[in-house]
Amino acid sequence: MDEGEVVITEGQYQNRSIYENFNISHPNPQAEEIGRKRLSALCTAIGYPDANDSDQLLNQACVISVGIRNNPQYGPQNEIKKFAPCAQQQVMQQPQQTQQQAPQQQPNITANTPPFYNQQQPNNGQGWG
Repeated sequence: MDEGEVVITEGQYQNRSIYENFNISHPNPQAEEIGRKRLSALCTAIGYPDANDSDQLLNQACVISVGIRNNPQYGPQNEIKKFAPCAQQQVMQQPQQTQQQAPQQQPNITANTPPFYNQQQPNNGQGWG
């Protein structure tokens, strides 16, 4: 599991952090697929859908939708529900959205994963992947 920190840059909650866990490697295939889709949504929202290095994810802006999840052990917690591009990124990405891909019949976990997660490199206990 990899953890990412999202820092709120505007509004009432400016400078507060929300943490997101991405289960990109998990014994449960469904949990892994969800984690990879969430990471893919983040990469797309920040304008790097084909990111090939986790450093590309650092210090990037996007819009998030936050909800509250009731954790029985710790009480209410913030939870990122959705990642979306900032208004400037939406304008830049608009021409790309006209292309449609054929639907896949079976879920493909690697199709929802940035390329740098598909590379088999030692982690050495640091960074993502």
